[in-house]
Amino acid sequence: MIYSRAVASIMKPSMSDVTTNLIENNESLFKVTSSKQTFDGYLKIYGSFEVNEEDDEVVQTMPLLKENQVLTAISVNKKQLFTKPPLRYSEARLIKEMEDLGIGRPSTYAQTILTLRNRRYVTFTEKKFFPTEQGLKTIENLDEFFSEFISANYSKDMENILDAIASGKAKGLAVLHSFYDYFMPLVENATLEMVKEKPKETGEICPQCGSKMVFRQGRFGEFEACSDYPTCKYIKQDESKAADKAYDTHVECPECHKGTLLERTAKKGKNKGNKFYGCSSYPKCKFVSPLKPSGRMCPDCGNVLVINEEGILRCIDDITCKYTEVSQE
Repeated sequence: MIYSRAVASIMKPSMSDVTTNLIENNESLFKVTSSKQTFDGYLKIYGSFEVNEEDDEVVQTMPLLKENQVLTAISVNKKQLFTKPPLRYSEARLIKEMEDLGIGRPSTYAQTILTLRNRRYVTFTEKKFFPTEQGLKTIENLDEFFSEFISANYSKDMENILDAIASGKAKGLAVLHSFYDYFMPLVENATLEMVKEKPKETGEICPQCGSKMVFRQGRFGEFEACSDYPTCKYIKQDESKAADKAYDTHVECPECHKGTLLERTAKKGKNKGNKFYGCSSYPKCKFVSPLKPSGRMCPDCGNVLVINEEGILRCIDDITCKYTEVSQE
């Protein structure tokens, strides 16, 4: 999808020849329109996802008519029409809209779409954007308390102000000072007046303080936490992640003598799936051992004894110390 975003930002709009005829009959005026696409543009890629809601009202081919030509109606059909919502945005349509409104630059289009996704304001289905519950709540509150800052005109004007600062026609600090003095009272008002929805309860009790547990939203998604935050900062651990939590052997790191050796599982590389033992002070200490520490010290050099695949105890420093013994495990 990164490729499609990059390409969409430089794709051209489609072009069509449109012919409209106005037909008068008994003081009533009828309009018939025909359309012929002359250039695919971005529809070459996104055409199957950009179905025009008004296609059934547009004639694809129509004979050439002359001015004041008399026409005879072959049949008359009645049809009731209702106002239809605008098409949902695809990536290409959104970028085209921003270009038409003068919002953003080609270098920022991909980041704008990435932000909408990462903050879960929208979902992406069949190459079209659909607002999430979080997205709807966000736009409702922004529209109520910061309506002038989320308008297309404000974004366009800000682009012009930034250009003026870059060219030396405006002073950056003066612009920031003016914005800050106007914006901060709005933030303070929103903090006081914005309705804060109570988090949904999970039905469980906090094991630390006995308060009710609730669902909360974080930058990495939904999680369960104590409702008495910040007095109680208990967060329920994800069981799937807890299973991956490193096991502490409580054996002192032989390199830094500050951390302890943790049992971990390699998640990538040629050793993926294999266990290894690393210092708990990583990244300050990068000591790693592929063998399990025994918890005993080498009687010859005082280093850590590890257990190899054959069940034999040996000194971790097998280069300068050759001590070995048969494990009793």
